[in-house]
Amino acid sequence: MPAGSGASNEGVSSGPQPACWICLGEEADDEGKLPVRDCSCRGDAAGFAHPSCLIAYATTKSIQLKGCSKDQDQVWRKCPTCKQQFQNQLSLDLCSAYVTFAESTEGKKCVDIRNALEVNIGCITDILIERTKTMSIPLSRSGGKDKVLSAVNISIRDNGIKLSDKQLSLVLQQKNHNKNTKYMSKIMHWEADTYESFGFLHNLDQTREAGEIALKYLERAQVIYKLLPDNKDNLHHVITNIAVTKANLKELGGQRTAVDTLDHIIVEERRKGYECHKQQFGENDTSTISTGIDLIAALLEEKCYIEATRHATKIRATSRQVLGLDHGFTKRAEEMLNKCQARFVCVPDIIAQTMSPDKCKFQALQYDDVEDVYVVMGPISEPRNVKEEREHRFARHKVMPVLGWPVVCCGLKGSSHLNGKLGELKYYYNANTKRRIDLGMGSAFSTNSLAHIFQFERDSFRVTVHFEDKTIPPAAVKLENLRIVFEVPDEMPGDVLPKKGI
Repeated sequence: MPAGSGASNEGVSSGPQPACWICLGEEADDEGKLPVRDCSCRGDAAGFAHPSCLIAYATTKSIQLKGCSKDQDQVWRKCPTCKQQFQNQLSLDLCSAYVTFAESTEGKKCVDIRNALEVNIGCITDILIERTKTMSIPLSRSGGKDKVLSAVNISIRDNGIKLSDKQLSLVLQQKNHNKNTKYMSKIMHWEADTYESFGFLHNLDQTREAGEIALKYLERAQVIYKLLPDNKDNLHHVITNIAVTKANLKELGGQRTAVDTLDHIIVEERRKGYECHKQQFGENDTSTISTGIDLIAALLEEKCYIEATRHATKIRATSRQVLGLDHGFTKRAEEMLNKCQARFVCVPDIIAQTMSPDKCKFQALQYDDVEDVYVVMGPISEPRNVKEEREHRFARHKVMPVLGWPVVCCGLKGSSHLNGKLGELKYYYNANTKRRIDLGMGSAFSTNSLAHIFQFERDSFRVTVHFEDKTIPPAAVKLENLRIVFEVPDEMPGDVLPKKGI
């Protein structure tokens, strides 16, 4: 399962270059590469090795394990010392070498080559999921913010499609040679998996043309999964991907998509995947940690910050214990937890005073209960320069939390039963016009529009809160009846605020 993140676990000491544990050399190998450590080994020297030495080691072990494909896979994917999967470019290099080994082995067994291809494609898929979904580095022809890494992602994706073509050719070859045999069900499963890989790899482009190609492959996989027994999980997964692909195609075609529904589908799929891995492999398995990070990313997209915070806290602790502080997954969990806990806000009155939307963004640090004000830092610029930010204090009713932040109701009289109840801010709307208004960070609203809304229509402004207790229906609340929650409780509480503090 997941192999790579953007961060590398290379080098933890400012002293001499650690030696390769295989050849004991500290210098670069014949390819000019120094010993690296892209696993979960810890300490100043443990786990470092030349990529070429690791490939030679895996080759020798694979020859000894001839016929044991499962054990052979692990030789190429896991560090023999810490037993955790390799990451980043090292993982790609080893999996590519695995295919080369399988293709050059005497006899060139079709099943062994297909198996090596599957491992390589899985590695590519995992790295691209991490980069595009979790790290939000798009694979697009426009390049996005990080054009260099986006270009690398495109190259990795194109290689994945090339390998998938080769895998499909081998699978169809086996299918023709094994008609009406007991192996046909397994071969058909491989075929469906390959079509699903094609679908995923094409979907990464986020273009209409690529989406249409992806949809065709996913629908082929769906047809095959329906013919196979005991494939409910695979079928559910591909059906979900088909629904997401169709929704994306509508959006790319200029048709308005029910974004909330689409995000919910993705969250449910990620949640199911995480629970499945946890039950099958346990909480400490690398694949469980990775699928947990995927779930956090999906929860943040759906603005479910309460659940995201709890998962991020738990998964960061597990990753620290199992993989170490320097592992890419630990760093990603740390980043996502920081994102969950950073309470960004908008102060619309600043726009009316300065006529500059760039001056209205702040980070709330705490709530002063005595003065009934938020203590904030800012204004926040893009790119952010913390050294230029200053501390400010704003009245609670003048501060707008970003969509998704945990909040608690307070001071309600007609609906006093909601006071102290924890929830999430889902969207703003005008109570008179019933017009839904998204004023999250990065809003497209003009300066004049924001100033007008908050200077002249403040009384009709409401916030829709979805409560953690699902037995309580969503409620429309004024800003003065909300408080940002800075520390999310570990479990769903009855009341977040004490009665006397309301």
